Amino acid sequence: IMFFMNNGRVYVEKVYVFPEGGRSSKVRSVANLLALQKEENIAAIICVKYFTSEQHLVMATRKGITKKTNLSDYSNPRKGGIIGIKIIEGDSLMGVRLTNGENDIVLVTRQGQSIRFHESDLRDQGRATQGVTGIRFKHEGDYVEAIEIVDSEATLLVANESGIGKRSEFDDYRRQNRGGSGIKAMDIKTGGAVAGALSVRDEDEIMLLTKSGQTVRCPVRDIRIIGRVTQGVRLVNLAKRDKLVGLAKIVEVDEEEA
Repeated sequence: IMFFMNNGRVYVEKVYVFPEGGRSSKVRSVANLLALQKEENIAAIICVKYFTSEQHLVMATRKGITKKTNLSDYSNPRKGGIIGIKIIEGDSLMGVRLTNGENDIVLVTRQGQSIRFHESDLRDQGRATQGVTGIRFKHEGDYVEAIEIVDSEATLLVANESGIGKRSEFDDYRRQNRGGSGIKAMDIKTGGAVAGALSVRDEDEIMLLTKSGQTVRCPVRDIRIIGRVTQGVRLVNLAKRDKLVGLAKIVEVDEEEA
């Protein structure tokens, strides 16, 4: 398991190091198993079997910097962590995806902009480098909210703070050159800022998380596919002053096995 921190440091540990337990088992802090530094927070987790040169890691920071590194560069990790990306002051790592060298990348920003580009726009860089501009922001104070890999058999679900979501075909997001301002993924004027974006398939289920602690489980097939320029549909009914803060895919497990 590769643990990517907000400051760009990466920790690598074998799965068996982490104690296995059931749903109701007492949890242990990751800080007790990894030699985390002060104020480090997990930005992304990637699971790999081998550190092969045929795969790559594409990273995105809040300020729109993207970087691609060959997975084999992480084959000699240290207990105290290694540098995965050089983060400039005021920025932080927000997401990482594993790619095969032929993938398209989609970045979605807090203010509803998005950009899709082929990963060949990113050359492989060493671990201790900063990366290059993935998206330029049209709106002051904007930042990258999500990074996803384009999947021809999936759709892109984007949701805002008011609980409105939009599931659209990836083809609605045309491929552009890296470094542009992109196109609109969601109009935030009526529903607030983007709370998250996910690549989802019909058989998936998602969990919607609100600021007040409410969680709503929703089958993806119940969310109809609509165009990118449409307003969207309501995913969750929110109480007054509550707002959607995130969404995540649910990983199914066999109940008897668990």
